[in-house]
Amino acid sequence: MLGACARFTPLPLPATPHAAPGLAQLNHAGIDISRPLSLAAISALALRNAPQIRATIATHRLAWARYKAAGVLPNPQFSGAFLPLLAGFGTTPGYNYVITEDIRALVTYHARNRGARDQAYQVDAELLWQAWQVVATARALAVNIVADENALALRQSQAKLQNALYAATRAAVAQGNLTALDLAPVRDAAQQTTAQIAAQRAALQSSRLALNALLGLAPSAALTLEPTLQLPPVDPAAIRAAIPDIANRRPDLIALRLGYAAENQALRVAILSQFPPFALGAQGNSDNANVRNLGPQINVDIPMFDLNQGGVAIARATRRQLRDAYGLRLDSAGQEISAALITLRRQGARLATLRATLPPLLRDQAHAGAAFAAGTLTLPEYANLALAALARQQEILAEQAALSQTCITLATLTGADLPQIRLTAHDRLRSLATQTVSAP
Repeated sequence: MLGACARFTPLPLPATPHAAPGLAQLNHAGIDISRPLSLAAISALALRNAPQIRATIATHRLAWARYKAAGVLPNPQFSGAFLPLLAGFGTTPGYNYVITEDIRALVTYHARNRGARDQAYQVDAELLWQAWQVVATARALAVNIVADENALALRQSQAKLQNALYAATRAAVAQGNLTALDLAPVRDAAQQTTAQIAAQRAALQSSRLALNALLGLAPSAALTLEPTLQLPPVDPAAIRAAIPDIANRRPDLIALRLGYAAENQALRVAILSQFPPFALGAQGNSDNANVRNLGPQINVDIPMFDLNQGGVAIARATRRQLRDAYGLRLDSAGQEISAALITLRRQGARLATLRATLPPLLRDQAHAGAAFAAGTLTLPEYANLALAALARQQEILAEQAALSQTCITLATLTGADLPQIRLTAHDRLRSLATQTVSAP
């Protein structure tokens, strides 16, 4: 019997913070870390190594431990006494014993067990949603990093040109060909670009630090991304067609449905608990004269005042609250997707317009560069054309980054790349959650 008992084993707390010094120390099986990382590689690394996901393993285990505990039947109750004869006219020692079983616990057993099962699956769905949010955050940070790097390169080209223009203007002022009024706007533009470069570098560093932390990397760890991150194509018509089925795809909605199912079982338990506390068993005894008795034993509450009215009312109100919360989340999901599609269409149209106006500016810049090299065009004239082309390229980069973020938002809101999950196939959900939170 002692060998079947659980044993205590110590589980010491970590003594020092842990962060991987490089990609080689992460779980990167199947990912080529020797090359710049794609968006798919970043997503896979986040799923396997994000501290937020790894920390959910304990939550997953706790949920299923509670389900296991709910499936354990109550033990029978035994009490007894042995009464040796010390004096008097008796002839034998007396004894008595009682053995009973809680019948109400058996009546509510199946409802409690099903409710605990639904709660465990609800936790798994919540873990899947959390993992999906981590993937979306990793994608957004990676897109920001690439966009900031490309924008920084353009701003540096802009600063180089403006500094050259500032130096030439200052020399012209020194020669008396221009006045200080001509120098002021050129100087201000150069200083503004320098400040923008500093802000761009700060934003880039912030995004890099956030992505490193998300992947469990040390702040100083190097992370090289592909210069152009390819997002999966977005089909607005397919997204609109998938909105009615979103409740079977998004883990947060599935979690709410499972929570509602668990509360349904809680209401069943409350209704069944109107059955009064009832213990049924047997009692036997013998007195000192060896007179023996044996018969049924019943312990029951008399249901005069407490019919578990409060428990039933609370369970009904909680179920109604969960139903309203689910309806609100479902409506919000549809509205958010529709709004994101409108934003995507607007951003796509603006990006197409900006791209259409870029080739003429690039041609003007090339012609101006040739003319400036030939000495037939002044530096200010060339700089104005070149700066106009650089400004348009910066606008295109900013719109591309915004469009990419909208695509990531749509993928998150619609549960793209996630399989359909039917509540009649709970094992599929548990398998997905186990694979997500139990990666080695």
